[in-house]
Amino acid sequence: MKFLKSSVLFLIFFLPQIVFAQGIDSIFVGMPLKINPLLDKNSKNKLLFYYKQNYTDSVKNLFGSKVAVLEYDSAHNYISIQNTPSSIISIFTFRYLNQPITGLIKTVGDTLKSSDLRFYKSEWESVTINFKKPVAFDWFKPESDLENKFDTEWIKNQLVVSFVTLKYDPLKSQIVASNSSLKYISKETYSVLSDYFNTSPFVFSFNGREWNRE
Repeated sequence: MKFLKSSVLFLIFFLPQIVFAQGIDSIFVGMPLKINPLLDKNSKNKLLFYYKQNYTDSVKNLFGSKVAVLEYDSAHNYISIQNTPSSIISIFTFRYLNQPITGLIKTVGDTLKSSDLRFYKSEWESVTINFKKPVAFDWFKPESDLENKFDTEWIKNQLVVSFVTLKYDPLKSQIVASNSSLKYISKETYSVLSDYFNTSPFVFSFNGREWNRE
């Protein structure tokens, strides 16, 4: 009964708002299935509706897993969704050469997570904007004396796979990159390398043309 009631309220009051809404709501709902095939428009509309109305009714993806809104900030055009139990999608906007751009961060993994960032113009048309995602070795302290003890290539070989996650900060309009790659290596290697790597995240800001690390 509760589900039926909420569905009726959704059709009467909320659907027209979604259709004519501007900003993050319409961007999220308009995301094509080729980019995120797990949620259709109806599911995304319901997800936003339930979240805004504080309803406990859940929305499920194509595989039957529960989907949830993790963060939502309409004022800064930002939304983060638990897309599957082991994946998160985050959407934000900014302006590039005086045109609106949508950024999409896809993060996958459980203990060891990795993110991918892509950019789109209107109608979710892919566009290339310079953002150099850091790799694990970028956190190596250049002032350390580890290079005097080990060959640099040996260090890089211990970090062949980089587990770097990205998160957008809507209040500061920045992308924050964190490195969890050291969790991937053996305890013996970790005991050697841990003191020679920074633990602080990297912060990237947009200068109007590209994303630069501060």
